[in-house]
Amino acid sequence: AAARVQAVPGHPGEAARQGRVRIVVTSYRCRLLDDDNLALGAKALVDSIVAAGIIPSDSPLWCKIEHSQAQVTDPAMERTEMLIENL
Repeated sequence: AAARVQAVPGHPGEAARQGRVRIVVTSYRCRLLDDDNLALGAKALVDSIVAAGIIPSDSPLWCKIEHSQAQVTDPAMERTEMLIENL
């Protein structure tokens, strides 16, 4: 499955310098996940943007993380998208 990260405008670290951010992870799957599995599966994505320096931490002091999912009918449409925006 593919993953896409859409960050706030500018270079990758701009969100962190602007203060707290909202991260929305949306999973598009043929078979929907349990909420706890959805959150656990998104953890590696959030950890990777911390490791890349896009945000300084995934602490609630720095970000609000939201998860959602939508069902698709074609396996080729399965993907995970991450939106990062300033609060």
